Amino acid sequence: MLPALLILFFALAPATDALWCGTAVPQTRGLRSRGLSKSSTSVFWPQIIVDTYFHVIVGNPPKSEDAVSEDELNNQFNILNNDYAPYNITFQLRGIDLTMNERYASGEGLVYSPAGMPPMGQQLRVGNFSDLNVYFRRSSNPWNPREAGRVLSTDWKEVSKDVRKDGVEISLWALPGRAPSGRLQGLGKTLTHEVGHWLGLEHTWNMDSCESDADGIDDTPIHLGPSLTCSAPLNTCPSQPGDDPSHNFMNYVDE
Repeated sequence: MLPALLILFFALAPATDALWCGTAVPQTRGLRSRGLSKSSTSVFWPQIIVDTYFHVIVGNPPKSEDAVSEDELNNQFNILNNDYAPYNITFQLRGIDLTMNERYASGEGLVYSPAGMPPMGQQLRVGNFSDLNVYFRRSSNPWNPREAGRVLSTDWKEVSKDVRKDGVEISLWALPGRAPSGRLQGLGKTLTHEVGHWLGLEHTWNMDSCESDADGIDDTPIHLGPSLTCSAPLNTCPSQPGDDPSHNFMNYVDE
């Protein structure tokens, strides 16, 4: 359980106009060979079970923007499971821990380079290459959409050798229910998107061509650029079958 101190510091955080991610382009396509446990409950999709660990990082002492409740984290976890359930991927929450460290909470020393190893991974990460570690912390710039979330490294070969470089980072303002009223964000889909990257999925769009797919998935319609909105059907590649996949979690859209 989270300490009562954190719940007492509860406060809402601001959201941006679009939840974009800060993950570098993955260096491989398709689902990663993480050695995830499988069962044969479906003839179409083997069930994949992912042990998951949540790490909450706050300042010392905590600031108001560090506040988070255990209910919020459990809600976020349930959303993640619901989004992946149709594909027989199940996440099992094995633990929630709290770290009070201003350096980690503010993002100081966190490296965006795919080859970089954030110091917090050396201290906090648990499990092996098949285990998902999610780090929640305040955003150093809540109005920068790239800080909603990211995968710590997409250099899968290197990460498989040193799992301390592996994990997903999510800003506290991207948790479900934290967007101001009238916004479409705040549904907790940022984690769904970043876990997709963690599994090896890429963004769905091309930037300059309708001739080839971007994500290596056969049934993803080819389209140009991120959709940004799902309010109306778009078809940026009319020579290719299907409308733009605005409801695909690996696209960029308002939640």
